Amino acid sequence: MRHYLILTALMLGVPATAATTIAGSFTRISAVETLVAPFTAVATQSTGNYTGLVEIDVSGSGYSAGSLFNDAFAPFGNGYYALGIGWRDAPLAPGRPDLYASRLIRFIDGVGAVAPGTLPAAAAGPAYRYHFVIDLGNLPSQPLQFGVLDGVYGDNGGQFQVSIASLRAGSSGAVPEPASWALLVAGFGLTGVAIRRRRAVARTIFA
Repeated sequence: MRHYLILTALMLGVPATAATTIAGSFTRISAVETLVAPFTAVATQSTGNYTGLVEIDVSGSGYSAGSLFNDAFAPFGNGYYALGIGWRDAPLAPGRPDLYASRLIRFIDGVGAVAPGTLPAAAAGPAYRYHFVIDLGNLPSQPLQFGVLDGVYGDNGGQFQVSIASLRAGSSGAVPEPASWALLVAGFGLTGVAIRRRRAVARTIFA
């Protein structure tokens, strides 16, 4: 009986995926803003202001130099054709791979916290979707810019679809993860079985 109770306690105390998912580790504190960043322009700017932790969900792909296909994190040219993120004091501009989005990534959905410069793996499919959190630190709240860092835009095509939202660290905790629910139900089931067996043994002994 004791072993079943210990197992149940462990199941209740360890959320299965919260530590590696954005939904389980952060809480959105703004509405989600969506925008399109075409390969044919230097940058697209958000209408909202952002600082600190920001959730980024980006998908899509395009081509540069008329033939080189690129997505947000599979670039050619040292990041010139990959996703760039800038703002007022560090605006996106051609030939600035130091503004490559990877420099800001601190958390990848399904992976968890990562070291600066870690690239997320592409989701399956032609959209090449990536979902991650960037940390802007103490940057004054302001619009963000998204785009590619190519210097010649006339032979480019395609675009990124970007969704962004402000976050705070810590889950709201209102709804447990599905895997946690499964562990919870399994734990109660094992406890119930153990109790019934113990009662059956007691009835046999004292019958």
